[in-house]
Amino acid sequence: MRTFLAFDIEEDVKGRIIEMTERLRSIDPRVRWMKHENMHVTVYFFGEVDVTRIPDLERIGRDAIEGVKPFSIRIQGISAFPNLERARVIWFGIHNEQGQLGTLYDRIREGLRGTGIVDTIEKRPYTPHLTAGRVRERMHRKLIDQICRFEDLSFGISAVSEFILFKSTLTPKGPIYEKLARFSL
Repeated sequence: MRTFLAFDIEEDVKGRIIEMTERLRSIDPRVRWMKHENMHVTVYFFGEVDVTRIPDLERIGRDAIEGVKPFSIRIQGISAFPNLERARVIWFGIHNEQGQLGTLYDRIREGLRGTGIVDTIEKRPYTPHLTAGRVRERMHRKLIDQICRFEDLSFGISAVSEFILFKSTLTPKGPIYEKLARFSL
């Protein structure tokens, strides 16, 4: 079962992100833009996990949030991984000055060590972001110019008080997400 840990953002902030995404979509429809209902911020992508290990992921999630109080994030900026000229993912920046997201990410990695739940434990540092779209071929120059124009635009502040363990089923029309467990701060 394909799984990941994520959180949702507040509806008013999501609305501003959707407005920007629609604006960008009109420039380059070749990009596979995220469905609005699927927008979330991934904290950790576990990948394929045996269904019998889901209780272990739930335990790791509960342990990771221990002592973490509700906090806020700022959504600001648009860019792409690995860069705008060779983009594969267009994203909105997530800023967490107090560092709770990085702490949570590190705790999850530590909780996974030696368990055999996942094939590979992520080695890269955590870069919080909200995926806006996936790029299959080179982006249209007008889209790159628009993203550069809004690279520092703020979309607002969102409270984070819950994390969700999701199951992701890939389909030709895009992924379908199912909530498996919730972890309240």
